[in-house]
Amino acid sequence: MVEYFPVSKDGLAAAIAWLDGSLGDLGLTDDARKRAIVVLDELCGNMIRHDPTLGPDNQFQLTLQELEEGVVLELRDPGMPFDPTTFRHAEQPDLGGHGIEVVRQMTAGFAYRRLGVENVVTVQLPTVAST
Repeated sequence: MVEYFPVSKDGLAAAIAWLDGSLGDLGLTDDARKRAIVVLDELCGNMIRHDPTLGPDNQFQLTLQELEEGVVLELRDPGMPFDPTTFRHAEQPDLGGHGIEVVRQMTAGFAYRRLGVENVVTVQLPTVAST
């Protein structure tokens, strides 16, 4: 499943609704869907708030794929290179960073690559609540 959304607060709201519905269609629990929404909100929120090269005329792409080991969400944006997997709040507390720590805690995997002119962030979403 692939969808495109404008880089804006409205685009993020539409992306959250799409993700929630798509994960519901895949049979994920309410808790797993809520965690996925937090992850998406953190990643897209950073892109919307902190990348001055992006605006509502730009789009970000979400791809959702169901695999045997769980659900993978991929976020692509045409913004400035930024690897959230290397960001450490303790090293740059004035820049925030708590959201990236939340993403690390709420995912089973978190990866970044630069592909041409796009940032590509891939997260493995747990399909059930952690105990």
